[in-house]
Amino acid sequence: MAEMTLVHRYTGLPSEECIRILILEAGIGNEPLRCTLKTCPLHEVECQYEAISYVWGRPDNVTEIECDGKKLTITISLAEALRRFRLPSEQRALWADAICINQKDDYEKSSQVGKMAKIYQKARRVLCWLGQDDQGIAEVCFDLVKKADQEFAEIWQDSWTFDEIPHDLKLADDVMLEWRKIKSMLNLPWFERLW
Repeated sequence: MAEMTLVHRYTGLPSEECIRILILEAGIGNEPLRCTLKTCPLHEVECQYEAISYVWGRPDNVTEIECDGKKLTITISLAEALRRFRLPSEQRALWADAICINQKDDYEKSSQVGKMAKIYQKARRVLCWLGQDDQGIAEVCFDLVKKADQEFAEIWQDSWTFDEIPHDLKLADDVMLEWRKIKSMLNLPWFERLW
């Protein structure tokens, strides 16, 4: 990334009904992350953006991206999510709290956090970033969830607990190992977040 010397500065939102939408530029792999912020009333952008739900990560584990031609510091976790969700040949309209809300303006933070349920609700869809899959368990977990969903559709019981499900479904030993991977995935920090 070319050396950026100017630090991104937020301009205030023109009204309580406005939000910022992150327009993420196209790119692949480790190409620099570039974006612009567009301010608009929430009711005008309904279903025109995707919201990102992710774990912020450690506040001291940060990187810089280019936002409106200036540098903006974000967590490594958010940068990883943006790289994963970035499209290779076209822009993508997103909403990510750490970028779309001025984190240094307590009044704005309070106001925007108060409407986060509505922001997520009005998104075209919500993209979830659980983090890097260093253990390679995601594919196994989601395949197992699909298998379990088929079983649940046939024999659902409201009184089951997570630990009883594999035994009640009489899962084979190799599937039991996969089930433990799901339990591991569900212990990721993302599942502790409200949003």
